[in-house]
Parts: sequence; structure tokens; C-alpha cells
Amino acid sequence: MGCGASNAQKGKPSSTNAQGPAATPPANSGIKPIITSNMNSASANLSSGSGQVDRRGTRSRQGERADVDPSATPPPMAFQKAPENSEFGTSMEANGIVLEKRVFKGHPQLRSAEITWTDPQTRSLKVTLKNGKIVERKGVGTINLRTISSAELLNIIGIKSGSK
Repeated sequence: MGCGASNAQKGKPSSTNAQGPAATPPANSGIKPIITSNMNSASANLSSGSGQVDRRGTRSRQGERADVDPSATPPPMAFQKAPENSEFGTSMEANGIVLEKRVFKGHPQLRSAEITWTDPQTRSLKVTLKNGKIVERKGVGTINLRTISSAELLNIIGIKSGSK
């Protein structure tokens, strides 16, 4: 073999003839090496798991998230200040039902009011009075429990403000 001649140039088979990722063509040949080992492991990573892989090889967001515990209990309701010396909080129960609650601290008639959202259009109102009486109304309209006045709440449940 002469100086600068390779086995490929002399017609002999080469031991480094594109057998794997380590095989590289000569620098001046204009051929770029194809590394298949990384592509196989990347496609294996994309195809495993609960999400589906689309034709571009990207994972869709369908399916269950791995970091969410479906058996976890929801966090407790956190209350914030609301008008008329009251507090307001919201939470979501484990079954997906949204609960809004307003607690009146110094009102002479009202102890608390709750709105339960069974779906986006269906809400029910439950008002607890200081004397222990509970009044419920199903199918109430759009009520902002955080800002509604106590007089309006009493009117919705059929009690005049100031009477017991």
C-alpha cells in the first residue's frame, strides 16, 4: 500500500466501512455520517409511556400525567377576606365538583353560604342561618358569592333582611 492510499481506493474491503456509529467517511468526501443508535433510543423513548406519538415523533398531551396522583385528597379550602366582615374560599372536591363558601363573622342572621357547581350550568345554593336553619335553592343563576351582599342572599332564600 502506498502513502495516502486507502483500502477503499484500491478496491479492497475496508474494516471501517459504515458498520456503526464509529464509522466516518473521509473529511473531503462530502458525505455526512448517519448515526442510528441515538435515533433508535429516541424513538423508543417517545413510544413508551401513556401519551401517543404523532407522525412527527412528538408526544401528544393526551393520556394520564405521570406526576399526578389520582387518589390524592384535594387541598383544604383557603379563605380570603370578603365584604361585610366575611371570608370567602373555593375548592374542588375529589370528584371534580367546585365548592364556593363564604363565612359571615358578625352578621346577625347569616352564618355561611355555599354554592356547589355540579357542572358549568348547574349550581345550587345552601345558606346556613345563625339559628341553625339551612335553606337550599337548586338551579340558582350566576351569583358571585365573593361579592354578593347579605341582603341579596337573604332575598334569594326568601327571608327579608332584618327579620329572623
